[in-house]
Amino acid sequence: MIERLRMAWQAGLPFEAMVALRDELDTMLQRIRFDGNITSPVVRCPECRHRGPGPAPHLSVRAMILSLARFGIAPAEEAHAAEKAWAVHRRLQGLDVYGKPASTQPVAARRCAHV
Repeated sequence: MIERLRMAWQAGLPFEAMVALRDELDTMLQRIRFDGNITSPVVRCPECRHRGPGPAPHLSVRAMILSLARFGIAPAEEAHAAEKAWAVHRRLQGLDVYGKPASTQPVAARRCAHV
């Protein structure tokens, strides 16, 4: 995943390309988890106390941007600037952390995904 990010990243990458790269890296993450038979830990829902496997982790655009500095793909200043620009773009476009249109469901209806 890191090598793919290293090959695809360039300064000034358009937000649409960032989201597409995030989608590709998230697909790789899910494939690694599936191939390695890696399951989510058992958790208890704080709302209804249901006990079961937690949701599978997904890669957010922000996590992808922060990994640029962590793995030396981009200077910290560039990663920080990209993170701030993404936050503004996300808020203005009404996107979720994965770069998709934010859900219009009320927060209470989204709390218990297992229901």
